[in-house]
Amino acid sequence: MKRVGSAQEMKAVDRQCIEVAGVPSFALMERAGYAVFETLTSRYDAGHSVCVVSAMGNNGADGLVVARYLKSAGYDVRVYLMGDEERATEEMKAQLRVIRYMQIPEITTFEACDVIVDALFGIGLCKPVRGAYASLIDDINASGVPVVAVDIPSGIDGSSGAVLGTAVRATDTVTFGYNKIGLLLYPGAAYAGRVRVADIGFLKGAIDALPFSAFTYTMEDLGRLPRRLKNSHKGTYGRLAVIAGSVPQAGAAYLAGFAALKSGAGLVRLVTPSGNRTILQSLLPEAVMSTYERFDEDLFAGIVEKATHILMGPGLSQNDVARTIVDYVCRHAVQPLVIDADGINLLETDQMEALRDKPVILTPHPLEMQRLCARLNQPCSSNHFETARDFADRFGVTVILKDARTVVAAPHHPVYINTSGSDALAKGGTGDVLAGTIAGLLTQKMSIFGAACLGVYIHGLAGEVAAEKASSCSVMASEVATALEIIYQRAEDMPPMSSTHGMYGNR
Repeated sequence: MKRVGSAQEMKAVDRQCIEVAGVPSFALMERAGYAVFETLTSRYDAGHSVCVVSAMGNNGADGLVVARYLKSAGYDVRVYLMGDEERATEEMKAQLRVIRYMQIPEITTFEACDVIVDALFGIGLCKPVRGAYASLIDDINASGVPVVAVDIPSGIDGSSGAVLGTAVRATDTVTFGYNKIGLLLYPGAAYAGRVRVADIGFLKGAIDALPFSAFTYTMEDLGRLPRRLKNSHKGTYGRLAVIAGSVPQAGAAYLAGFAALKSGAGLVRLVTPSGNRTILQSLLPEAVMSTYERFDEDLFAGIVEKATHILMGPGLSQNDVARTIVDYVCRHAVQPLVIDADGINLLETDQMEALRDKPVILTPHPLEMQRLCARLNQPCSSNHFETARDFADRFGVTVILKDARTVVAAPHHPVYINTSGSDALAKGGTGDVLAGTIAGLLTQKMSIFGAACLGVYIHGLAGEVAAEKASSCSVMASEVATALEIIYQRAEDMPPMSSTHGMYGNR
């Protein structure tokens, strides 16, 4: 697990280390500049001409430290200065004196530059870039040469990944201390290129008490996957009801049930229209089957009573019967409940109020989230981080907002930002596999938030594994579900970790 910081949080880290712990700002600046220097020299030899572009803030001063190290290492280095020197920070003025003493040339064009170092703006930028600065960024992008960004590409919002008017398109970004939300979320992630997180000496003891609003997983977190007990049986791992499918759309029910079994569920009951019975029994004989032709309250009362966990919605359709089923389950289920696809599309204010503060996971993609928020008069923006967090806080549920960078939000938790997966998952049915994966983890007594985060992570890893065997364009959703077994095999080699997400609560 790795912390991820917003722009405001990282500025607080700076203040804590400099003003409270007493670390000299120049010491942090030297280490930041040296980290960028290391990345540059690992990729480009001294035969390359490097131009460092600096404005008059401390990010620009970091850039001049880079220029100094390059000059001392024998590189042909020049600096492009932007802004009023009278308004420069004290650190920037000090660095200017040094580079001028070293006679590093100052230029006004990028001609004959092989590499550009972007040190214009840091994570503190919060308004659109305009005028001469915008023109300069456009010139950097038009130069056609590799760009290494210092901390964050200039013009990217460090807390959201939004482009503030215009932004530098970097080949590499060297960011300091912790990764930034704006480097993980799109479009910022696309502008950042390859990201290296460099340790520049932030004191761990000085910042441990500071809150962070986001985190990511790494391979070590596979140790959170539940381990099987030697003296267990199918009942040990839950009774999952998968209410899914419609006639003739049986595929979603199959994929969700298959993924749940692959993820460890002990017993899966497919609850689906009777027209799907034959095909689903053929595709997934391991599942128990309950079918219906119309809403039968006795049938669904028994399902809700007997199941330890429920997954509802994949391929359910939006007809009157489906609407009645969703309403009934929302009002009567008390066990952990995953709602996906048409289950989300059928939610209205009454159902959401019935779900308030229950152990519920919603798994919308952006369009489903937009439609749901519109029905509930809930704000919804292109900032998935804020949208998911605000929705979760309002209704007391866990929200998995799916996209190229899926985010998971729940009340009283930092937001999980997923970094696993690939474009292999851009295929119909993979959302059904994700819902089944999460439900399978829940049946093994993982916490709601823990199962949501880990389910998203291993689903992404399974997509990567499936794409290793074929072109990412050829991967089928069922192959992603099958690849889950490889992820579980890898997890067996990892040291066990708490699956309840101890530092972030157990809900």
